[in-house]
Amino acid sequence: MDSKRLIKNSSLKITWISLGVNLIFCCTLVPMALQPTWIFNFRQLLETLLWQAIALVGWPLSLLGSLLNFFWRGYSPDLDALLKILLYPAGIITCLLFLICRKNNWIPLIILHLLLILSFINIWSPVLNGYDFMIG
Repeated sequence: MDSKRLIKNSSLKITWISLGVNLIFCCTLVPMALQPTWIFNFRQLLETLLWQAIALVGWPLSLLGSLLNFFWRGYSPDLDALLKILLYPAGIITCLLFLICRKNNWIPLIILHLLLILSFINIWSPVLNGYDFMIG
């Protein structure tokens, strides 16, 4: 019984270490992959982490705003914007599935890693390229 508990504890530690490594990868190598000639600074890293936190908490308001915009004005956001909004609830659901599943929890873990990378790409791109507030 102790060996099963030891294996479970070590696999849980490895899982959290892998998520930490993925987070470090997203904060350092993803911006270099997006713009190899540009060296980002600490301010841009903090800005990216701030926008990640805002997006993680604010996705329900964005989804509600998109839904209300569809009913009041008759048009919905484009598919790209909708997928960027739905990236965060998908990550939360995948994280919960990973924590709940007892068997084959490596599948939600891989999906969680991919969603984490995609969410950082989603945020790093406007931070590095500048914001365009005059769309339309």
